Amino acid sequence: MIYANCKWCHGRGCVFCPREAEKARERAMQPIFTARRDNPEEMQELKRVMGKDAIDHAFGPEGSGVQEIEFNAGVAMLLRQLRQPRKKDDNEQNDQKE
Repeated sequence: MIYANCKWCHGRGCVFCPREAEKARERAMQPIFTARRDNPEEMQELKRVMGKDAIDHAFGPEGSGVQEIEFNAGVAMLLRQLRQPRKKDDNEQNDQKE
C-alpha cells in the first residue's frame, strides 16, 4: 500500500505507509466538538459554538466560515479541559506523604 502523505517516503511507498494512512484516518474521524445532553453547561457551549447565531456570524460578511466554527469548537474544548479539576500524579502524592 502506498500512502501519498507518508511522512517517511512522501508517497513513494515504504513499510510505514499503512501505519501513516491508519493514523490519518483516526485523526479524520475525531469530532470537533462533543456535548452530553444531560449536561446543561455543555449544551450551552454547543449553542455558542454551533448554534444559529454562531453559524450566521461565521458565514456572514465578518466571518471566516468553517475555519471560524472549527476554531471556536477548539477553544471551547480547551476551556472545558482547563475547567476540570486536575488529577494528582504519583510524584505529587509522594511529596505530600513525606
